[in-house]
Amino acid sequence: MVGVVIVLGGVIGAAAVQWSLHTATVVRESSSSEPFRQASFVRVATLVVGAIVGGITGWLLHQSNSVVDRSLLVVVSLLLLAQGPLDLQTRRLSRPVTVGGFIAAVGIVAVDAFSSAALSSALLTVLMCLAVVAGFGVLHRLSATSLGFGDVLLVAPLSLAVSHVSPQNTLLWLLVASVSGAIHGALSLVTRRSHMVPFGPHLLGAAWLVLVLSV
Repeated sequence: MVGVVIVLGGVIGAAAVQWSLHTATVVRESSSSEPFRQASFVRVATLVVGAIVGGITGWLLHQSNSVVDRSLLVVVSLLLLAQGPLDLQTRRLSRPVTVGGFIAAVGIVAVDAFSSAALSSALLTVLMCLAVVAGFGVLHRLSATSLGFGDVLLVAPLSLAVSHVSPQNTLLWLLVASVSGAIHGALSLVTRRSHMVPFGPHLLGAAWLVLVLSV
């Protein structure tokens, strides 16, 4: 049974990444008169990573006893697989996917709050989400070129998921995302002479990692 769940998670993960890569190709071609061709190695490596992430997620779903934690992990995993490759290749995030993830996260938190009478926990989750979104909103206003509005929207479902599963790990999530983003920026500056890197994949990856360690 565990093997089936892991394989199913891997297949879903690879499928989500394939959609992301296809969407990235469409976006790149729509903004250029020349056809965009992704390197075969990059495509294969990204699909493998997607399958691994999906497999790990599937395994954790079988191990965890909390339906709420598992549900939020699924939401974040799908956001990571669908949005991560897209943002890396186009520096854009799909608004419908972000909104869908936010609606799903809100629904899960609301159902948990009313079914288990954990209203105080849900209120803390909402307050932490508002604080994170407000903070990112301020950063976007100060420097829209450094932090896009898509990232501001993206932290809404991610902060809901992370703070509801483990409130004390919210700052850890932001710290991991910031450190990995800074390392990515430094490497990009050395190799490409550019310090502009998409922050979405780091927010997504850090949220997934924190949930994996928390669930």
